Amino acid sequence: ADRVLPSHRSQTTGPVALEYQALLVNTLGASPWVTVHHLASDDYVRQEATFWLQQLRPDVSVYVEHSNEVWNPLFPQGRFATQKGVELGLVDSTCRTPEAHCSRVRYNAYRSKQIFDIWTDVWSGQRSRLKYVISTQAVWADVTNDLLSQNNGAGADLLGITGYMSPQGGIDPSYSPRTPAEVIDLFTQGKESARSWVRAQKAIADAAGLGITFYEG
Repeated sequence: ADRVLPSHRSQTTGPVALEYQALLVNTLGASPWVTVHHLASDDYVRQEATFWLQQLRPDVSVYVEHSNEVWNPLFPQGRFATQKGVELGLVDSTCRTPEAHCSRVRYNAYRSKQIFDIWTDVWSGQRSRLKYVISTQAVWADVTNDLLSQNNGAGADLLGITGYMSPQGGIDPSYSPRTPAEVIDLFTQGKESARSWVRAQKAIADAAGLGITFYEG
């Protein structure tokens, strides 16, 4: 497959070679989080799964996810998923979010299921070491409902969300002259908003039989 190798002149201008990733996690005993490229073919997915099976310490688990923030149209993978979801006819009257949003998150579940099935086949007998993640937009519960409505959530183990907290109303030019007391109050309000989002996502995950994890934030 076409990927960066350890012999590449630089490991800082693009992806880091899988061999160096494996060296790092094996040294630390840390579980890698593998985000499978949205354009990866089934053959690439199989080769990547095989690489980690052969290279990863036997006492370490691995998190597997289809790309990163597929729900986000700001990224190429989000726009690609929107197009593919429409082509595959994944949008219907049961969508709770606008068509474009529903299309990309349902495609995420569609492709995630294919990726997870390949990894399960390659890692035959070691499914317990695999942690399948399907991520959502933390602040919008209906995105998660649309996501999990496709392929029963793709057979994932974990629902991935972010854990960001910001002052209520965000930060703009009017923020600088605020007093310390005002800043603390705004962050307190922001903390409560973030807490409500996490609780809502946790409830959906519980109902679907999924654990919950934070992919960033």
